[in-house]
Amino acid sequence: MKGSSLAAESPILGTRTTRYSGLANPSIVLPRAEDAPFNSYAKQHEPNCLVNTRVGFLEGIHSWADGQDERYIFWLSGLAGTGKSTIARTVVRSYYGKQLIAASFFF
Repeated sequence: MKGSSLAAESPILGTRTTRYSGLANPSIVLPRAEDAPFNSYAKQHEPNCLVNTRVGFLEGIHSWADGQDERYIFWLSGLAGTGKSTIARTVVRSYYGKQLIAASFFF
């Protein structure tokens, strides 16, 4: 990988290119998104769904995640402030407690 470069482009931040030479693991030169994991220190107090709320909706997501649905992608969409992040956080935390999460990324 000698003389390689990595480029990340964002419509908000523009383009950032990192060049490296001879590194066995180029990920060591990339900046970390410290607060991206659902269980980051900065996000430890963000809420879950309240008990006995969104039960049917959460059951549908769990059914999909447990492989009872043939679709590969679960698209969670809605207007700002309607609880998408709270729902996603609730699902991820429940699977994390069962040691069934390989990765998560919240932004």
